[in-house]
Amino acid sequence: MLRNFLRNKLKDRQFTWLNIAGLSIALTGVLLIYLWVADERNTDKFHANNDQLYQVMSHIKLPDGIHTGEYTPYMLSRALPTALPDISDATCLLQGFIEDALSAGEKHAKITRYFADYHFFNLFSFPLIAGNKDPENGQRQLITKSSP
Repeated sequence: MLRNFLRNKLKDRQFTWLNIAGLSIALTGVLLIYLWVADERNTDKFHANNDQLYQVMSHIKLPDGIHTGEYTPYMLSRALPTALPDISDATCLLQGFIEDALSAGEKHAKITRYFADYHFFNLFSFPLIAGNKDPENGQRQLITKSSP
């Protein structure tokens, strides 16, 4: 039976290669989709209250369609908890415009600065290396070590 199967596959080589190519492309597509979904499901799951964290995004209507972006007005983070009772707290994160280089020995990395208001540590559980979470203290510069 195996000999008959191989004889038929060798006899129709064009269809054999077409079937193998189609199967390879399909399996590659399935693998890439699985890797993408697995990456999306495992993003930032290390925070203490990650099941209660959401990102607000904006929809902008333009002539060529609706565009979705992650940028919203700063004051929205202060208006959300007062306008919607289900929201306990909100924070605003602003990306800096200057890219820097961070060096430690022989290792170099490009970094982008991010600025956040003091509500950031009420929502996210990054461990602090130096500084104080308390906004009343007056010390605003915090140094964190990002978790895996």
